[in-house]
Amino acid sequence: MRKILIAISFFTRIPIKLKDVSSEEFYDAMILIPLVGVFIGLILFAASIVFSFIHFVQLQALKP
Repeated sequence: MRKILIAISFFTRIPIKLKDVSSEEFYDAMILIPLVGVFIGLILFAASIVFSFIHFVQLQALKP
């Protein structure tokens, strides 16, 4: 669980407070980069679905 939190905190702007992250833990978290991408993609997909119900012209670009 700590490795995924390290990867999310490094590759996003989500503030996760972790103390004493060693370089070994950081390099071990690199394997979880695709999982962080899926996490970000799911958040953006959910946001586009929610915005597609709101029929503003500016938000229609987010519709899948």
